[in-house]
Amino acid sequence: MSGGERPQPAGELSRLEEQIGRVLRLGVALSATTLGAGLVLAFIGAAVAPLLLSVGLAVLMAIPVTRIAASFVDAVRRHDGLLSWSTAVVLSVMALTLVYSLQSREADAAEEVTHGFSVDLSLSPDGKRMVYVATADGHDQLFVVDVGGSKPARLLASQANDDDPAWSPDGKEIAFVSDATGHLEIYVANADGSGVRQLTHDGSSAIHPSWSADAARIAYCVQLNAAGQPERFELTEIGRDGNGRRQITNDGGVATYPSWSPDGSRLAFRKVVGANSEVFTVKADGTDERNVTNDTAFDGWPAWSPDGRYIAFASDRRSNFQIFVVKPDGGPAQLVANTTGRATSPRWSPDSKSIYFTNCTVSGTQPDCRILKAELAK
Repeated sequence: MSGGERPQPAGELSRLEEQIGRVLRLGVALSATTLGAGLVLAFIGAAVAPLLLSVGLAVLMAIPVTRIAASFVDAVRRHDGLLSWSTAVVLSVMALTLVYSLQSREADAAEEVTHGFSVDLSLSPDGKRMVYVATADGHDQLFVVDVGGSKPARLLASQANDDDPAWSPDGKEIAFVSDATGHLEIYVANADGSGVRQLTHDGSSAIHPSWSADAARIAYCVQLNAAGQPERFELTEIGRDGNGRRQITNDGGVATYPSWSPDGSRLAFRKVVGANSEVFTVKADGTDERNVTNDTAFDGWPAWSPDGRYIAFASDRRSNFQIFVVKPDGGPAQLVANTTGRATSPRWSPDSKSIYFTNCTVSGTQPDCRILKAELAK
C-alpha cells in the first residue's frame, strides 16, 4: 500500500455499493418503462411519443455515467490520484457525449411536406397555404397548395421561367422572378394568379424579392456589373406600386437574399466576404452593416423570424448544408434539423415556431428536392 492511500472500512464500501445498486436498478426500470411506453405510443401516432423515447434513452445512457461517477467518488475518498484523474476524464467524455447526443436528437425531426419535386416555398400569412416552384412543360412554374394538401394548383399559365415566390404579408399578392422579357425581373400577381404586372424594369438580373412587414415595400437584389466585370449585386428596394426605387447597399461585391426584420428597421442578407459567404444585417438606410454568422463555413439564405428573435439560414458547417438559427446580434448558431442532402431557403411559419425549407438529395443522377418542415427546439 502506498503512503498516500488509506483503507476504506468494509462497512462504508458495502453501503456505497448498495446505494449505487438501488440507483442503477431504478434507472433500468425507469428506462424500460419510458422506452416501452414511447414505442407503444409511437405506433399509434401520439405526439408525446418522441419525448418519452428521448427520456428513456437519456436515462439508459446515464446508467454507465452514474457507475463511473461512483468509481470517481470512491477513488477520491481513497486518495487514489491516478484512478481519480482517469475516471474524471472518462466521466467528462461520457457526460459530453450524452449531452451531444441529446442535442442531436432535439434536431433530428424534419417532416416531409411535399412529395414531389418542389423548391423555394413561401407561406401565406395565415400559414395555411404555400407557393413553391416545380417544373411543368419544361419551365420553372409556381404552384399553390394547402399546407399538408396533395393537390397543388398551377398559379400562372406562363411560358417563361417563374421563380423566387414571396407571399405578401397581407395575403393579397405574390411577388416572383420571371425571365419573360429575356432577363430576370420582379413581377407581382394576385394570390389567385390574376393581375400579373411587372414591378421592376432594371434591364438586368433582379432577384430574391422580400416584402416588408407592412407590405408597402419589396427589397430585392439587382445585378450592376457589366459583362466581363466582377460580379456585383446590391440590395435595392421598391414600392409596391413600382415607385420609389432606392439602392440600399453599395458594397461593390455580392449582396443577395434580403429579408426584412419585423419592424422594418433592418434587413438580413447574404454577403460574399473574400472567398466566403456570411449572413449580415444592415439598417434600412444602408448603414451599420454587421456580420451575424462570422464563421469560416458558407452561410447564406437568411430569413428573419416574424417575432424578430432569430435569423434562420443555411450553412455547410457540418459538411452538408443544413438549417440553423442565430440571434440577430450574433452568437452561437443552433442546428434546426439534422438532415441529409442539401438544405437551403428556410421560411418561417407565422408563429415563429416552425421552419420550412428546401432539401435536395440525388436520385440516380438527378436531384430530388422536397419541402421539409422542422420545429424550432425550445
